[in-house]
Formats: sequence, structure tokens, C-alpha cells
Amino acid sequence: MGKSNAKSLTLMRVKIILLILFLVGIICIFYAIAADQVKSSNTDSRENILIIHSYNQGFSWTDELHHGIIEQLPDSQYNIYTEYLDAYRDNPLNQNKIETIKSYATKNIDYIVVTDNTAFDLILTLKKDFFPNTPVLFAGVNGGIPPNMAFDDVKGILQNIDYREFLLWLNATMPQIKDLLVCGADTATTKGTYAQIIKAYEDLNPINLNFTIHSITIDDYFEQTNEIKAYDKNATALYSAGSFGVLNHDQYTDMLSSNTNMPTFCGVSTSITNQVIGGFVISPHQHGAILGKEILELSAGRDITTLPIIEKPVEARIFNYYGMKAFNISVSDLPPNSKIINNPKNNYTLTYNQVILFITMILLLMVIISGLLIIIKIRRKANLSLSKANDDLYKNKIELEEKGEKLIESQIALTKNYDLLVAANEKISNLVNYNQAIGIYTEIRFIDLLKTNFALDKEITFFNITITNLNELTYSQGKEIYEAILKRIADFLNRIISANDLIGLAGNNDFLIATEGIYEVESDLVKEIIRFFEHPFVLDLITVIIKYKIGIAYYPSQSSSYTELLYHSRLAIMPEINNELSNVAVFKHTTIEKIIHENCIRTEIETAMEKQELMLYYQPKYGIDGVTMVGLEALIRWNHKDGTIKTPAYFIDVAEQSGQIINIGFYVIEQVCETIVKYDLITRKIPVAINLSGQHFASKDILYKLKDVIERYRIPQFLLEIEITETALIANKEFGAAILTELRNFGFTITLDDFGTGYSSISYIKCLPIDKIKIDQSFTRRLDDLKSRNLLKGIIQMAHELSFEVTVEGVETEAQYEIIKTFKPDELQGYLFKRPCPIEELFEKN
Repeated sequence: MGKSNAKSLTLMRVKIILLILFLVGIICIFYAIAADQVKSSNTDSRENILIIHSYNQGFSWTDELHHGIIEQLPDSQYNIYTEYLDAYRDNPLNQNKIETIKSYATKNIDYIVVTDNTAFDLILTLKKDFFPNTPVLFAGVNGGIPPNMAFDDVKGILQNIDYREFLLWLNATMPQIKDLLVCGADTATTKGTYAQIIKAYEDLNPINLNFTIHSITIDDYFEQTNEIKAYDKNATALYSAGSFGVLNHDQYTDMLSSNTNMPTFCGVSTSITNQVIGGFVISPHQHGAILGKEILELSAGRDITTLPIIEKPVEARIFNYYGMKAFNISVSDLPPNSKIINNPKNNYTLTYNQVILFITMILLLMVIISGLLIIIKIRRKANLSLSKANDDLYKNKIELEEKGEKLIESQIALTKNYDLLVAANEKISNLVNYNQAIGIYTEIRFIDLLKTNFALDKEITFFNITITNLNELTYSQGKEIYEAILKRIADFLNRIISANDLIGLAGNNDFLIATEGIYEVESDLVKEIIRFFEHPFVLDLITVIIKYKIGIAYYPSQSSSYTELLYHSRLAIMPEINNELSNVAVFKHTTIEKIIHENCIRTEIETAMEKQELMLYYQPKYGIDGVTMVGLEALIRWNHKDGTIKTPAYFIDVAEQSGQIINIGFYVIEQVCETIVKYDLITRKIPVAINLSGQHFASKDILYKLKDVIERYRIPQFLLEIEITETALIANKEFGAAILTELRNFGFTITLDDFGTGYSSISYIKCLPIDKIKIDQSFTRRLDDLKSRNLLKGIIQMAHELSFEVTVEGVETEAQYEIIKTFKPDELQGYLFKRPCPIEELFEKN
């Protein structure tokens, strides 16, 4: 009976607990629904903030500014949109970034925050047309406010430092300093900082200061370091004024301090690392916090016109403990209100956990003492059994001798393991120093051996051999072909170089050769290398043609160091990389001038786009009768400001490298659509072919663009024919093929241009999303050769069997025409019929 009652009581308790849990669950559900409704209500009432940073995410200056802003702003009150312009030095802004910023004009932005000069200048340009009533707050802007700024709702904080206090403190604290070097790249930031320091220096009357100020702005880091080291190390201080090349301000300041071992100061708190002393610095986090607080004031109803533009320096006095220690600066030397970072804590603060630990240790000590007393008592008893223990000790001695023998055996095994470890280390060294697939030096080992194998007074010829179509061959034929090609080249080079010469493989698969003596382009060694590459490689069941470039540089006539020698040999190839007629180039100092010229072309392209200097010529395509026009091809031309008409050979390669080819392609699409409508090519049913770059197929933007223009201009899809080369398609093989498939399904005609110049066969391209193939004009030029003639005929027949239409280009003579028309291609194109010309020479306006 008692057991039954206990069981019933237990069951009742379980039921009560389950009921309580059920009620708690119901309450949680209602609480979640209510909270979600409150959250939804709060989201609708949030204000929208657009933050535009001049630099990239990950740059510590930008990140600290951003954190300072958003830490002041509660999530429940604001929606924050962030854009990074990725601007650097004097590089032009990406047009797509500008368009993205413009798009926020439709998103009801309540406040705009910009950081640093690039974003500040951009928003001043866009404000009138896109954000006329949106308040703007700024930080990180140096150089002052434009005197003619027409907006009274643009407020913020200027990036100023009181250099006069810094110079006075440096003069008093480090009287041994005779030269203060302001260091950085040759940029506007460095020059501006130097100008501000000089002005502060002149305001203080230099007679009262112990040192003079110099500007170090050499753009080569090693040359700059050497110039700095020319100053007296014990009487010189450095001031880091900006970034340097690919190094941001933090990295450059740290390298400057580490490589010179001179006292180094800076103006930004994020750059205080290692032994950088610091100084009178700007804290980006503090400046960001000021902007965040001003946004809160504006949200509370304050008029932005009542906010001041803060020009007075908002700075902190931050010093690095390790920098102070390295250059004997004591705490008493620091100016008032200074902050020391990285300072090891000298005062020990006793925490609650430490008190508990202390008490535990005391208790443990008491236990140990008690234990010792017990041990003493036990020891007395132990003496009684000492004799018995001696007997046991003898037995133990015997056992130890046996274990000693086993220990000797273990030592022998340990020696063997050591030998295995040495062998493993040698294997690791071999992996680091040698390319395992082809058995030649890696680039790191190659450079190391340059310094030991060749005397500094010896003349050296340096070869840099680039296989320009290696990636294409790898994509189309597989990794086995890639390794076979590298092995074939390495074996050949090992055969022709002498024992003291070096051969290596760079990380980008460039072959490197260093040989003693001077070898000109006409030398036997160079000719032998050229002959090797001119012959096709027969690899198992496949034959491939190798495309290559050889860069040559000489030491010491052209290079002052081995590192510079490697750089010059690579630089020599750049002008020839797209030149099919030249494969060997010797470095010339004019190569650098050519690169500068190409940079000028990039700038001119931007201007040409703005001034609409780019224009289109059209070359007709005819049927097999040579009379009926069946299509047009749009060809870009540049009506240059010097009065000449530039062909694509002048600027397309530069546009490809810079990415400007994207906007050029979009421009051509717009112009072609206008031409189709203006000259009534819809009624005439004459399609127009547009050549696109492989870069257009790296994203879906080209898909959206083409769909947009046919809707705006009301053009049938079949009137736009998209031409892409095999090389461009391979560069974006999977993604590009997917986009082409979508375009083809939408109704556009897809043509594979320059067929026969790559490595695909008819059987390979049958799976590609194309409608036509356009046979390269090199086949037309070789019609005198019977094999080439039969090859062209066979390609046309096989293409027709696979339902591909065929266009033959480059028809320039009647003899070529008579031969080709017997092969029955679908379209013919060439100077015999019509050269490229303005559209008005072909049709009258609608």
C-alpha cells in the first residue's frame, strides 16, 4: 500500500512539472510574437545612413573610423549602408563604384558620412544632382575645405595635427637630434604633411630648434632606405608621413622603424607598433566617435547648419612603451595628458579568484605540515624495517642492471630514429629547393645561388622564358600535358647550359636562366633556344605548339643587383607579350617609358569615352555570290585628338589590361543598336556582329546589358551577333559558357571568332553554345599550299555537318575568292568586297 501511494505521488509530481513547462512555453511564444512585432515596428522607423569610405575594408585607418562611428549608433535606430571606393594614391575611381553611390539617391538616405578626401570630393560632385537635401558629415579630410564650397549642410572634422607642440617637445626631449626626416612615397599626402611640418617649423623660428627638417620621398623603397641610412643614426629622427606603394601607412611605418633602427614618429594611432615611438597622433576611432555623436544630435532635432566644421586639431598624445624603452625616453619626458600603450603592468591587482587561491594555498600548506608530522612518525617505524629494505634493495639492483641493458638497446633505436630524422630534413630541404615535377631549382633557391655562384665583378646574362599559352593548354588538354611540357623544356635547358650556370622555375611557371657572359639576341645560345620552341612538341598521342616569350637582361650594365636583374628580365617581355612577330626582347630603359606611355593611353581612353571620340566602322559580310550583303561587323575606331584615326591595335590591349574594355564594349553595343534603328536594318534584316572580350563574360552584367538594349531599341535578338574568340572563352571557360548558353537561348546568335588560332578541334567545339564559326584569315593567306587548302575545305564541311554556319574572313584577291567559294561557306568577308568604313557609306538614313 505504501509503495502504491509513493508511486501515485511521483506521477502527480511529473504531471505538475509538465504543466508548468507547457505554461512557460506558451508565455515564451507570446513574448517572441510581441518582441517580433516591436522589432518590426522599430525597423520601419529607423533612419538610413550611408557611409562611404575612400579606401578598402581591412585598412586599419578605415576600419577604426568605421568602428568609431557605428559604436555610437544603436541598431534599433539606424539602418547603415557601407560602401568602399578602394581608392589608392592617384588611381581613377571605378565607374561602377560611382554608379553604385548614385543609386542610393532612390533609397531615402537620411545622413551621408564620408571618410578621407576621395569620398569627400566624390560626394561634393554628386550632392547637387543626387543628394541635394541630405546632410553630409566627414572625417579624415586633409588640405582644408574648398573655399568655394556651396553647401551649408556639409560638416565634420578636418585631419589636422598641431606640429608646433610636437617639434617643441622633440627639441626639448631629444636634444641630440640634428635632422628630422619626413618620409613617404612621392604622393600628395606626404607632400601635404611635409608642408604642414615646415610651416610649424617656420612659425617657431628655427633659430630656437636644434634640428633641421628634410623630405625623403624616393619611390624605390631600397633607395629610400639607403638615403636615410646616410644620415647619422645617433642624431636623426624619422617621421612617417604616408603609405608607400603596396604598403599601407601602418606597414610602411613599421618597416621604416625596423629597417633603420632610428627613432620613428607618426601621425596616426594605428601605426604605433613594435618600436615606433608614436607622438602627437590622430585617433581614427576618436574622430569616428565624434561623427557618431553628431548623428545622434541630428536625430534628436539639431539643425546641421549649427554644427561647426572642426578645424582645430583633435589629437591624442600616444607613446609606445617599447619605442620609449628603445630610445631612452622616460615617462617624465612625456608631455602632459600622454597615454602609454603596450606597457607591462607593474601593479598587481588582487582579484577575488586570487584571494580564494591564496586561502587554498594556506590550507594546502597546513595539510603538508600535518603530512610531514605523520611522515616523521612513519619514518621512525621505517627504521625498524631497514634491514628488510636492504634485502629488497639488492633485488632491485639486479632488476636495474637488467633495465640498463634494455636502456642501451633503446639508445641504439634512438640513434636510428635520429638518422631517419636527418634524412627527412634533407628531403624537406629538397622539396623547398627543387621543383619535384621537373627537378630544377625553385625561384627562392635560384636567387640564393645567384649570390654565391657568380662573383660580383662578372658579367651575367639573365633569361626569363614565359610560356604564354601554358594555361590554355592545361585547360584544354589536362594537367598531364602541363607537367610534360615543363619537363620537356627543363630537360632541354639543362642540356644546353654549362655546369656553373643556373636554371630555375618561378612561381608563375617562368623559366629562369643565369649564365656567365653576355649573350646577344643573335648569339648561338639564343638561336638554339628559339629553334627548340619553334618546333611543335610531340607528347604521347598529342602534338602542341608552344607560344613563348624570352626576356633578356644583363648584369651589371643594366642592373645593379640580382633582384633588379630578375625584375628587368620580366619587364623586357611586357612590350612583346601581344606581339606575334617577336618572341625575344632585351630589356631597355625605354621599356619603362613604354609602360608610362600605356598609362597615358589609359587616361586618354577615359577622356575619349567622355568626349565621344570613339566611333564605329562597319565591314560587310557577303553571301557566296560575293554580291548579296548578309551581315555587318562593327569595328571600333578612335578619332584621336591628334587628328588621326586609331585602330584597335593602338589601344585595345591597354584597355584589356586596365578593365576599360568593359565600358568600351557597352558603348559599342549602344552605338550598334542606334545604327540598326537609324538605318532601318530591322526591315533590311541585316544582322550586326559585335566583338566582345572575355572579361565581359566574367559576370552577368553583359547579359543584363544585351537584354536591356533590345527592349529599349525594340530590336529582334537575331540582329545582334555576339563574336567571342576561343582564347577569351577558355579564360572564363565554365562561367562564360553558361552566360553564352543563356544568351543563345534568349535568341542571340553566337559566333566563335578566329577559329583555328587556338587548340580546339571541331569535335571539341560541338559542345559549345555557338551557332557559327568564323575561320581565321591565316587560312585564307595559305591557300597556295595544297594541305592548307584541303584543311580549310575539311573544316567547312565538318562544321556544316555539325549544323554550324561558317564565315571565311580575309578574302583579298579574286584567286582566293574563286577557290573558297567552291568550299561553299555561308559568308565571306574581306578587302576584296569592302574595307571597313562609316555606316553612311553603306546605307542612307531611315
